[in-house]
Amino acid sequence: MTVGRKQSKTASADATKRLARLDRIVPRLLRQWGVPGCAAAVTDRDQTIFARGYGLRTIGNTQPVTPETNFAICSCTKAFTAISAGIVADDGRLEWDKPIRDYYPSFRMNDTILTERLTMRDLLSHRSGVAGNDWLWYFSPVTREEMVRHLAHLTPNYELRTTYQYNNLFYMLAGYVAAQLAGKAWEEVVRERIFTPLGMSASQFATDNHPLTDNYAAGHTTARLIPVRLFKQSKRENSFAAAIGPIGPAGAVASNAADMCKWLRMHLNSGETANAGNGKTRVISGANLAEVHRPAMPMPGSWPPACFELPELQQAMGLVVAPYRGHRCLFHTGCFCGFKAMQMLLPDAGFGTVVLLNSDHSLLELVIPLMINDLVTGLEPVDWNRRWRKLARSWEKAPPLPADIPSKGTCPSHSLPEYTGSFENPAFGAITIAEDRGKLTLHMNGFTLNARHWHYDVFQTSTDKRGIHFGGFKVRFNTATSGQIDSLFIPFFLSDEIHFQRTQP
Repeated sequence: MTVGRKQSKTASADATKRLARLDRIVPRLLRQWGVPGCAAAVTDRDQTIFARGYGLRTIGNTQPVTPETNFAICSCTKAFTAISAGIVADDGRLEWDKPIRDYYPSFRMNDTILTERLTMRDLLSHRSGVAGNDWLWYFSPVTREEMVRHLAHLTPNYELRTTYQYNNLFYMLAGYVAAQLAGKAWEEVVRERIFTPLGMSASQFATDNHPLTDNYAAGHTTARLIPVRLFKQSKRENSFAAAIGPIGPAGAVASNAADMCKWLRMHLNSGETANAGNGKTRVISGANLAEVHRPAMPMPGSWPPACFELPELQQAMGLVVAPYRGHRCLFHTGCFCGFKAMQMLLPDAGFGTVVLLNSDHSLLELVIPLMINDLVTGLEPVDWNRRWRKLARSWEKAPPLPADIPSKGTCPSHSLPEYTGSFENPAFGAITIAEDRGKLTLHMNGFTLNARHWHYDVFQTSTDKRGIHFGGFKVRFNTATSGQIDSLFIPFFLSDEIHFQRTQP
């Protein structure tokens, strides 16, 4: 159902009344899920109709979350990258379906078809055929330009445009190419062409040297969806900025609920601001905004069974498109290094929602926005909290997979010092294996993991930094015919192992 302008004032007033129920519901949800704080806001096409902060900016402090509290919005950044590419297309410098090679001649992949045919739409809709390879960029010290060159060594595991595979690295590439065409850094394009015209004065990037405001949330983490204990993210050991490294276009925007409503209104108003009294500013053409919103790749099996009301998910560019109980819905989540976020649009009904959390566990970034959808549309409410908590408990009680059960009675084939040394992969860079007081440690991209014996010549990595999730993958060492360790293999949660060749003992 499309809500017209004449209907929207009545619809918004009714929605505002229903949204007031969140004031008694959300604090209870934060306690149930162990989340310190949350900012939630809803806008119609003209103005913000609901904006609240709940809980605290950080544990152990009394500073409250407000609608003006800044959070890292993580992968909700991807829609900003898609819009920045659309702005460059409006400037006449980019076409969605032309090969990247046409605009960036030095672009290379380890596959001729990808090198010659990969397009901006392919990058922004996760249909490149290349797996995520996220461990390539976690805490990486290299520049964005150097990281783009590393992509030349990645090999696709599916044919181009046949399979949905989430890929942060290719969002970095998309932002990099769009910025090159604009003649500026990606951050400057977003600041000048999106933040400024929309009046998002508090919005910036998590990788900036200084915050624009003192009102910002700290990230929190835990090993469980329904936690027993929370750990505040350490600025030194696990800062968001250090972890996101060079791939800012995939997840580096920091914003607040008030600013994000201005961003959502632009989507609801065909690419224009909603300043009816002061004249409107066009950020992106209606035609290219429609391209950003247009489904480009099916996402089979990518949504848990707890939400059959959102069937047939399809990836657009920076947003997911799905029907929601009779309404067209566009959304994107974000989750990384202590934060979670959700931006959700019901464009035909004329409402947009943002929910920001200062924790990277729980499923509240799904519970609260779906609850809001029901409130703004007047639909019969679904008990989303009960449904998602049931799913969370099932995940935590799931039995281990066969690969997570070691063979008993085995031992390493070499003494521990013989496993040490430097190992390199042309895409992932260098890994150093060292021995520390009778145990192996793995050093990569500036962080250190323990590597304890699992079975045979396989070691399991973990971190001794409480509350930090990095690690968890296995390392398999290979013995050459000479009898010496000559290489190691790491799956990094991929279907294929990544090969690192020994470069020095």
